[in-house]
Amino acid sequence: MKITKTLVAAFMMLATTMTVNAADKLVNFTVLRNYFHNNNAPALSSPLITSKKAFDEQFGEAAFMGKNGQPTPVNFSKNAVLAIVLPETNKDIDIDSVKVTESGKNELTLAYTVHEGAERSYYTKPLQLMAISKKYKSYKVKVVPTVRHDVSTSTSSYDTYFYNDSKHNVKLSVDYPTAGNKALVAGVRTWLGERLGVMAKSFDFSDAKNEVKADVNTNAKASAFVQDYAAKIASNMDRLNKGNGGNRCALTASVNRVWENDRFVSYEATGYFYTGGAHGQSFCDGATFDKQTGKQVLLVKGDAALQKMLTERLKKTSGVEHFMEEPVPMPQAAPYAVAGGKIKFVYQPSEIGAYAIGMPECEIYPYELEKWLTKDGKVLMNE
Repeated sequence: MKITKTLVAAFMMLATTMTVNAADKLVNFTVLRNYFHNNNAPALSSPLITSKKAFDEQFGEAAFMGKNGQPTPVNFSKNAVLAIVLPETNKDIDIDSVKVTESGKNELTLAYTVHEGAERSYYTKPLQLMAISKKYKSYKVKVVPTVRHDVSTSTSSYDTYFYNDSKHNVKLSVDYPTAGNKALVAGVRTWLGERLGVMAKSFDFSDAKNEVKADVNTNAKASAFVQDYAAKIASNMDRLNKGNGGNRCALTASVNRVWENDRFVSYEATGYFYTGGAHGQSFCDGATFDKQTGKQVLLVKGDAALQKMLTERLKKTSGVEHFMEEPVPMPQAAPYAVAGGKIKFVYQPSEIGAYAIGMPECEIYPYELEKWLTKDGKVLMNE
């Protein structure tokens, strides 16, 4: 029987935990969502927070519109909070495998894994907050982090180009490959052009003759490349604004390199556009490229069984109880690799439910998807 390296590592970690900490008692926790760490907060003396005053000094609420947009409430008469707060970084960070145990008399152990991915064009302060029982308020906490550097190599050079047109409300950030394997550079630049072309088409409701084509000069400099598409976006906006009754179109978007290893590299396009009306629209999709050929790779082939698995994962990650169609169909955007080598499935607004549920998404390790992986997906799993 074939066992992948990822699965072997998972078995070894589990075996170690069971051997060393056989007497430890697991502590249940509830993940707190939609908070951010205050910039001027005092340094945490302990990851255990036992009062609302101390919590409010450290964290603010990051509510957003739609279902599950409100911060998870905390009742400090019944709960305390464990906080994982990492230093500010421009790298893609994923915190997972979080485990809290009673590891000794009046002692908790907080263990977790940090997956460190590719550099991005902006900075964040990664965190995870968990509510536990108030009975642990006087316990000491031992923190045991494991760090995985999931970007093992970069065979190409990249330049992040920023474009800001305040007149048209256009803000773009593009990770642009500048050197390396010619096939890869050309393949990625072509995909970037297609994504920027789709953004331009979002502001064009006229006939097909005005459709923006994904014609890409793969030898262009980053400034000329992005500005060419920005001009098409602005031109379409000008025509649309004339009939918008004073409402102005807007676009904020970024196309970032989100993951890379020796064999593959992934890009993700995310953003928000407004064309008039009651609200704008968010979007997110991505692509994984073979670094040898420069071609976009398909990682997963779906079937009814995978759709059923996705339905359950999406319900857990999004908090949505029912989708428009169950099991959910495969997403319109092809799944792609992200931090930690996970495979990301993301659905656009209104694709599988009402606009208010946003963009349901989940990230799954390749070994969990083994029966549905393509040839390239299996290579990813064994990397």
